[in-house]
Amino acid sequence: MQKATYYLETYGCTLNSSDSELIAGVLQGAGLVEVKEPGEAKFIILNTCGVKKTTEQKILHQMRWYARLEEKILVIAGCLPLIFKNNLDALMKIAPNIGAVVGPRDYHGLREVFKALQTGASNIIKLEGASLEDKANLEPKRPNEHVAILAIAEGCVGACTYCCTRFARGTLDSYPSAHVTRKFSKYIDAGTKEVFLTAEDCSAYLDTKENVTLPGLVDKLLQKPGNYRVRLGMMNPSTLLPVHQHLIRAMLDRRVFTFIHVPVQSGSDRILKAMNRLYSVADFVKMIDAFKAALPGITIDTDIICGFPGETDEDFQQTLALMERVRPDIINISAYGHRPGTAASKLKQVPSGTVKARTRELTAVYKDIARKNNEQWIGWEGEAIIEEYNEKTKNWLARNRFYKPIIVDRGKLGEIVSLRITGAVSHYFTGTIT
Repeated sequence: MQKATYYLETYGCTLNSSDSELIAGVLQGAGLVEVKEPGEAKFIILNTCGVKKTTEQKILHQMRWYARLEEKILVIAGCLPLIFKNNLDALMKIAPNIGAVVGPRDYHGLREVFKALQTGASNIIKLEGASLEDKANLEPKRPNEHVAILAIAEGCVGACTYCCTRFARGTLDSYPSAHVTRKFSKYIDAGTKEVFLTAEDCSAYLDTKENVTLPGLVDKLLQKPGNYRVRLGMMNPSTLLPVHQHLIRAMLDRRVFTFIHVPVQSGSDRILKAMNRLYSVADFVKMIDAFKAALPGITIDTDIICGFPGETDEDFQQTLALMERVRPDIINISAYGHRPGTAASKLKQVPSGTVKARTRELTAVYKDIARKNNEQWIGWEGEAIIEEYNEKTKNWLARNRFYKPIIVDRGKLGEIVSLRITGAVSHYFTGTIT
């Protein structure tokens, strides 16, 4: 008997990518076979994200397209169903014959969901999962054995006025440190070379029973011998502030990528207060200065929202000044867009033309900062790990200790090589293996 096939499409953050590996693991255990094209699949699964309006619009477009395909069963997973929880009819109108809607804490029940779908059931709703305990026991199906994504928590402690992700992921719920260290050790024993720690907000991590925060967790993980690399996921300034000195000490270990992603969102204290971000510009600068002083060469990644409701020209100029002050290596720039159910969605929006102009201006500033930052790395020599192979361009992507993306012409996935950076543009480097 031919096995049922599925196609899995993932949107959003690294935490969602981790969830997709869990979904794939459950379905593999249930006897289903993953395919690379939706036309080859019986089941089409969209693991969705709702953090940005543009992402939501793309997902809804894909839903409409896939709903038209004959003899396909559409399953909607991830954050969007919970964001739409009080208006699921809107999703059902787009895909009236939807097979199932499944929330991110209900994946332990996927085997039963797909069994029911194969016997003709439809419109199955699974959005009631609360505990992480069942999810913790799921085994992922990893596309690359040399890289592992390790979720350490879900939910957050904040209540940003523009964000609807908390409606899907809830309040902070951290996996026990013993669970995280067990999984980490298992990955390293299996030959994994890179482990990405992920959460909505990694620096909010707290094992309440053992009183372990993120730096303490990193310390525990690094007790495992081996030549591997650990990458820390996104950390909000408000939760990073109380632990950043301890985290700096943990990051002195060369097995931790000298890289942090800390989204400041605005350079205006007035706008940060309106966003309910719970820190000041001075707090952010203090932390970035501390990381740069202790870890020379550290890669700084941050996020900016252009055109938050009420943002004035003066507020925006303060954001530009902050970027010039801290000179991040990466700036993820988003134009503000209303998200359902948020406090900011009730506020008057900045005119779209103004938002676009500010986005263009900040992008130009970022490209200039990135180019000048990157040029300083030409001639650097040291170790890097081969992370990806690009089938189209027939080249390899390596990452050095500072998580710089370096294109090389040869390599082996998971291999640690010596190389020299020979060229730089705003978004990547070129190098030669020595």
